[in-house]
Amino acid sequence: MKKVIQLILLNGGIALANILTFSESVFDVSLAYGTVLQRAMGITLIIMSVLIFAWGNYKILSHEDEAEKGLRQAKNAYGYVLEEIDTPEECLEALSCYQQSVFVRDVDTAKDQVNRLVRKMASLKEILFQKCQAQQGELLGFQKVIEDCEMMTYENVKRMLSRMAIFDQREYEILQQGRLNVSTNALEAKRQIFAEHFAYIKQQLEKNEAILLEFDRLLMEVSKIGDKEMADEETMNSIRDVIYGMKQLHNDEEGEMESLEQKYQRTM
Repeated sequence: MKKVIQLILLNGGIALANILTFSESVFDVSLAYGTVLQRAMGITLIIMSVLIFAWGNYKILSHEDEAEKGLRQAKNAYGYVLEEIDTPEECLEALSCYQQSVFVRDVDTAKDQVNRLVRKMASLKEILFQKCQAQQGELLGFQKVIEDCEMMTYENVKRMLSRMAIFDQREYEILQQGRLNVSTNALEAKRQIFAEHFAYIKQQLEKNEAILLEFDRLLMEVSKIGDKEMADEETMNSIRDVIYGMKQLHNDEEGEMESLEQKYQRTM
């Protein structure tokens, strides 16, 4: 957005300067008539405009601000930038960074969940087109719930990635081999911390599975629209029930994050 504004100001300024200079009511500079000085000024202005246009646009378009540079360097160093993950492809790419870790099975499961979500959303899009072209008004608000559930899935993956990033696999391997030279109490505390990491990641996978299950239910109910065996009103009520369930997943997720934030604030 910043670059767009800069481009508008630069090119608008060049255009305005030329309009004013060659306007008969302002400077009345011309390339075809007038004194030698006026024509020389006109030629000079055009040359300067071309140079400023070329140089200014190049500098603006090629300039990389500090934030962009930092994100690029982070991606080169870590393989992904957490805050930029908002597509299936970015989720899969980031998860691949932990393909060789102790979490390999969880990574495979998470990848499978992302791919299943993509397939289910494609199926939903198709069945909605085939079944609901004449009833889209009844599904008002439908798309927003779907998008929320999609982003919830990606957020759960991002939480998994955050936990994997802080997991000390080398220490865990030493602990498993019984070679960690610490007191019994410290040893037990470390075991609990590692167990909490694993449990947390499993929890995110379970949340995603719940989202996928709601998608399955939604697909099933949408496919019933127009069936002779069921009244459309009955089908729409079933769809609304599933949508409500998906909204509850989103509300529960937001409530959980608010609780964590409040807990964090109390410890400050």
